[in-house]
Amino acid sequence: VPMTSRKSPVGRRSQAGIKRVSSPSPGWEAVFRVLHDPGVILGPDFSLLHTNRAAQEAVELSKQELKGRHCYDVFHGTHAPPPGCPLAKLNASKHAETAEMEVELLRRAYRISCAPILDEDGKIQSVIHPATDITKRMQTSLGGSPLSHFLAMRLNTSETLQPSLCKEAKSKPGECY
Repeated sequence: VPMTSRKSPVGRRSQAGIKRVSSPSPGWEAVFRVLHDPGVILGPDFSLLHTNRAAQEAVELSKQELKGRHCYDVFHGTHAPPPGCPLAKLNASKHAETAEMEVELLRRAYRISCAPILDEDGKIQSVIHPATDITKRMQTSLGGSPLSHFLAMRLNTSETLQPSLCKEAKSKPGECY
């Protein structure tokens, strides 16, 4: 559920105005492995190409179980990208995109970035997608209460608050108040 987003250009521009990179530079896998927060490399179709250990541990799945699955299915439990998804925005803009969003399945808030790797024709080949956990920062800014954090995340969305609270409280249908 998006809270904020920002668009930024990626790297140097060619004469056509788009950076062209054939693939991540050598050694990217070593850097990717040591990230403490979840990080994935996606295809432009939202499929998981590579995942780091933190991402695998967050969803309790192996890299083999994750490869080829859609990120929105694995991390958001949905059949389509969530509102404000930075990859959906990147697919339209071809520029890096960033958003702060709640990942409900993980019960955490993340600053999610998406940066494109473009082929020689300027088409998106893959997307570098780190996710920085900002839950503690959000809780601190809201007085430290997990409930106030949850409520603030909900109030910053276009969804209604009541169904989410019912779901969170695991109420039976018709018993939410």
